[in-house]
Amino acid sequence: MCPALVGKVEIVGWKEPGLEQGTTHTMMSMEDFMDAHVNHDSTRNNMPVAPFFFPKSKPSGPDLLFFIRIDGCRVVPVFIQMKLHQGSSNFSEKDWNEALSTVSAAKIESHAKDFRKYCPNNVYISMIVAYPTKWTDKLPPLSKLEQDESGVKQVVINVGDDNFGDIFPKEHVEFIDRLKNARKRTSGDDDSNGEDCKKQRS
Repeated sequence: MCPALVGKVEIVGWKEPGLEQGTTHTMMSMEDFMDAHVNHDSTRNNMPVAPFFFPKSKPSGPDLLFFIRIDGCRVVPVFIQMKLHQGSSNFSEKDWNEALSTVSAAKIESHAKDFRKYCPNNVYISMIVAYPTKWTDKLPPLSKLEQDESGVKQVVINVGDDNFGDIFPKEHVEFIDRLKNARKRTSGDDDSNGEDCKKQRS
């Protein structure tokens, strides 16, 4: 485990249950979202910024972005690729590599060119959520992943059937399930229809 990620974790900008928790690329850019949470106490133009950000679907990139705060001080962005299914399905090493590419530097940069500026502890998390699913191949050891030449470290977290319940409490499972359904309803939509995920609720 990366030492920078050890400690008590909270989601940056989290509000009381029932309040609006998500915003989209139609409201602000990814860099504006990251700047708000890292440099402006989760506000933009003196208004609170929701904790979850939904990027545009094209070009390919993360499905979801949020920040975590560790031990009240270390702030780390979490880029998520969600492979959520109505029923159990298989997930191969090829599928994993494709999913990982969407939450790695090259494709993150297509949405936020200077995203490393908002990694104040020189680390970011790439999380692949494949659920419910069966991993059909042994994944390559994380030590073999390419390191970011900038000095910003990528930490990969795989979430599947075996650890989904350990990482996400029941209310988060339900929240992610709603995200899955919202994205399914709007799959194939272009950027002109970004309101689908504007107001996800915890």
